[in-house]
Amino acid sequence: MDRKKNVSIRLNGKEQSYYERKNKNEIKNKTNKKVPSSDEIAAAVEANNIEDTLSFHEMKKNDDEQASKNILDLEKMRQEKEDRSGPFWDDGVRDKGPKLPPFHRKKKRPSKFSFKVFSHSLFLSIVSAILVGAAFGLFLLHIFTTGDTVSIVNGNNSSNQVGGVVNEEEDSDEYVIPSLNLHVIQGGAFSTTEKGDEIVSSFHSNGYPALLTEKNESNELMYLFIGISSHRDNAEKIASYYEEEDYGTYVKAYDVFGYGETIPEEWFTFLDNGVKWMEEAAYLSSNDVLEVQSTEGDRESIVATAIDWRSSLEQMETSENDELYAMGQTWIEQGLEVLNHFESYSTEEAWSIQDRLLNMMMMYEGIVEFLLANS
Repeated sequence: MDRKKNVSIRLNGKEQSYYERKNKNEIKNKTNKKVPSSDEIAAAVEANNIEDTLSFHEMKKNDDEQASKNILDLEKMRQEKEDRSGPFWDDGVRDKGPKLPPFHRKKKRPSKFSFKVFSHSLFLSIVSAILVGAAFGLFLLHIFTTGDTVSIVNGNNSSNQVGGVVNEEEDSDEYVIPSLNLHVIQGGAFSTTEKGDEIVSSFHSNGYPALLTEKNESNELMYLFIGISSHRDNAEKIASYYEEEDYGTYVKAYDVFGYGETIPEEWFTFLDNGVKWMEEAAYLSSNDVLEVQSTEGDRESIVATAIDWRSSLEQMETSENDELYAMGQTWIEQGLEVLNHFESYSTEEAWSIQDRLLNMMMMYEGIVEFLLANS
C-alpha cells in the first residue's frame, strides 16, 4: 500500500497548501510517461519562489535608483557650471585644460646667417652697381639742374623775400632790394669755357637765344640758357619746341634775391620798375615765340612800365655812386632798345628779345651783388 507523502511549501515565511492536480492527458498517458515525483515538484516550486524573491529585490533596487535620480544635487550642478565657464585653453592652472598636440609642432631651428655673404662676389657686384648708378645719377642731376628754384645772390635759398617796404607793420621808410623771378630753359652744363662758347655760337647761328653763365664759388659748372619766360607754362612749351629739334632741355626757376638788404627809396623805385618791365617782356616775348598774339592791353602796359622805368633813372643821384649808376644805366638801355619790337609781331624778333632778356637777367644779378657787397 502506497503511503501518501506530505509536502509543505512556504512562501515569504508562510506555509502554503498544496494539492496535486492531474489532467486527462496525464491519466491517459500514465502508463507511457513518467510522472514527476513530489520531491521534484517541491524543488521546482522552491526555485520559483527564489526567482520571485530575486525579482522583488531587483524591483526595489530599481525603485531606489530612480528615486535617487529624482533628487537634484545643487552643489554638483554649481561646480559643473564653474568648470564650464573657465577658458578652453591651457592657462597653467586648470588641471583638465586641453594641451597642444605633441606632434607636428614647429621646432625652432638655429639661425644659419653668416657674415660670409658680404664677401660673396655676387653681393659685392650688386652693391657696386647700386653705388655707381647712384653716383652717376647725382652727377647728371648736378649737371642739368641745381634745383627747381635757383638762388643766385648771397648763397641763400630762401624764396620768400620780395621787393618792397621792410617792416610794413611798423611803418618803416626802409626799402629792400626787389627780387626778380623768372623761368629759364636750360640746354646743358659745361665745365670748360671752350665747349660752352662753341655751343652758344651754334645756337646764335641758327637764330636761337643762348647765354653761358660764369663759374662762381658755389658752382664750378657753367649753364647754358636758351629761353626765358615769367610763366612756367610758356617756358615748358618753348622747351617742347627745342625737344622737337632734338635739343635736350630742362625748365627751372631762376630767382635773384636781395635778402632784406635796404636801399634808398629812389634806387628801390628804379630797380622795381626794371624788374616789372623784365617780367612783362619775358612773358610777351615767349608768347610771340609760341605764335600766341598778345593783347593790346599787355603791350600798352609794358610801354607804360618802360616810361616809369626811364623816369625813375632820371631822378637818380649819380654823385653818390657813379659805378652803380653806370650799371643801372646800361641795364635800362638794353631794355629800351627792344621796346619798339613789341609794337609789331615777329617770331624772329621774339627770339632776339629772348636773347636780350637773358643778358639783362645777368646784368640785374650783377647790380644786386654790387649792392650787397657795398651795403
